[in-house]
Amino acid sequence: MAMRIRSNESRRLDEAMVLLFHNQAALLAERPKFSSEFREIHRSFTAIEKQLQELQQLKAIVLRHDRVLTELSQAVSKMQDAIAKLQGAIAKLPEAIRQKIGFKAK
Repeated sequence: MAMRIRSNESRRLDEAMVLLFHNQAALLAERPKFSSEFREIHRSFTAIEKQLQELQQLKAIVLRHDRVLTELSQAVSKMQDAIAKLQGAIAKLPEAIRQKIGFKAK
C-alpha cells in the first residue's frame, strides 16, 4: 500500500513536472513575440517622450510669445496715449504761433 501511495505521488509529481516543462517550452516559444512587442512598445514610448519634449518646448515658446505680446500691447497703449497728447498739442499749435508772432484776426 505504501508503495502504491508513493507510486501515485510519483506519478502526480511526474505529471506536474511534465506540465511545468510544457509551460516553460510554451513560454520560451513565445519569447521572440514578447521581445518583439517589447521593442515596439519601447519605440512607441521613445517617440512619445520625444513628442512630450517638443510639446514642452512649444509651451515655453508660447509662454514667451505671450509675455512679448503683453509687453507690446502695453507699449502700443502708451504710444497711443502719447499720440493723442501730440495731436492735442498739434491742434493748439496754429493758435500758439499766431499769438507768438502777434497775428491779429480782422
